[in-house]
Amino acid sequence: MKSWKSLAVFAIVLVALIAALAAAKAFLPGAATPTATPTPGPDPLLKTTAADVASITAENPDGTITLFCREIPGTNGGAADYEWSVTEPASDYYAADQVSYMGAGLLTFVATEEISAKTNDLAPFGLTTPTVTVTVRLRDGTKHVVRFGDQAPGTTARYATLDDAGRVVLVPSSTFGTASQTRLDLLDKTLPLAGMTAENLETLEMNRLKDGLDIQFVLEGTDPKVWRIKSPLSVDADPTRLSTLIGEIVGIAPESYVEYEPQDLSKYGLDHPRYRFFLRSATGDVAISIGGDAGSGSAYFLSSAVPAVFKGSFSNLTTVDSSLVSLMSRLVYLPNIWDVARIVIDIDGKRIDCGIDTSKDQQGEEGKFTVNGRDATVRNGDDESYFRKFYTSVIDKSAQRLELDAHPADTKDITIAYTLKDATSMVLTFAKDDRDGYYVFKNGTYTGYVVSRDDFYSTNPADLGMMPTYDILANAMDHAVDGIFATPTPAPTSGG
Repeated sequence: MKSWKSLAVFAIVLVALIAALAAAKAFLPGAATPTATPTPGPDPLLKTTAADVASITAENPDGTITLFCREIPGTNGGAADYEWSVTEPASDYYAADQVSYMGAGLLTFVATEEISAKTNDLAPFGLTTPTVTVTVRLRDGTKHVVRFGDQAPGTTARYATLDDAGRVVLVPSSTFGTASQTRLDLLDKTLPLAGMTAENLETLEMNRLKDGLDIQFVLEGTDPKVWRIKSPLSVDADPTRLSTLIGEIVGIAPESYVEYEPQDLSKYGLDHPRYRFFLRSATGDVAISIGGDAGSGSAYFLSSAVPAVFKGSFSNLTTVDSSLVSLMSRLVYLPNIWDVARIVIDIDGKRIDCGIDTSKDQQGEEGKFTVNGRDATVRNGDDESYFRKFYTSVIDKSAQRLELDAHPADTKDITIAYTLKDATSMVLTFAKDDRDGYYVFKNGTYTGYVVSRDDFYSTNPADLGMMPTYDILANAMDHAVDGIFATPTPAPTSGG
């Protein structure tokens, strides 16, 4: 019994000591779980630096590329820098960052797994007839050759060997991909648009094969500049629709280059392009053609800025099939009132000669106006300008329909002549058609627009025409007192 009690006491003391040691360990400074030392991987197959290398040549089934590494001495005792360039095949269209990336990627060949330290039989690895060969020439004259063989089963890695040493290792697929690049991979993908942007574009021409549409847009004027269609007719462009079209065209970019200096464009449908665009800015011109379908929403493209066919997204070009009508603005002429000095209207044997003196920075209804030499600076009880309402009715002319194939005579049944403050002018003339509308001419040229008679004569209170609005202005001028003519507000109708 006594020995049992002794054992029990010993067990209790032992447990207490273990607990005390655990508690003490938790409070010991620097207590931490030991970190396992990582197992080092295989030595690289080849490891060099830009300072060591004079050139690198990569040979693959699609061609050979030779990269030259030029040392650029540092200044003021600083470290030297190194610049990569392609000496073969020569081209002026390489992307410097792509060339540098390829050169830097072939300085070191990392081994992910050691397959054999020494073997005389390279055939099982596909290394007797290598897929890709990279020759690294050092500045001291030494040459090393890295050969890539088959893809290892169950992995994306490749077998590789160096020189004739018989060592076989696995290298990452990324290294194999770098060594497999061709001239097409190194071409600059920013070149096809030649720096054209929506902001610097000044002229855009589009030719569409399927319907023979040949349309020219030109940016004209100053502050603000306005896009106009100059051919096949002279009208303002629809700003929203054209902005979308321009954005899509300047967004054209290669997904990949397909062929350098192609000899047979018919392979790509580029001998008779579906679309051709001519873009001009202050810095130069570029022409872009779109050929056949390249699959997956892509098409074949060719730019005058780089001699290579490339694949690009066609599905992004949603407005290239827009009709001419949808690209036109239906507004006849919309000058800002502060840009206009005078308007002379001839209608129904009556002449309305308006003088305008207002500026962009004037607020609200400010300005001085005359009609046929009389003061027309008259306001209503809400301090609104009668003349400004009349001006709005004058410019509020939009095409009710388009008759682009018509050839009407300019009978000048109505004339609205604008003289701008910059001394330029715009003369709109309107010739009656046989459907209660008017053909529109700008400076004697038919626009293809037909406007409604209502634009001139409507008595609808919600949408008064130009002449009823003029009658209201003339009445206000006749009855104004100290420049104010406050007409009573009509009582609300039963309809609210």
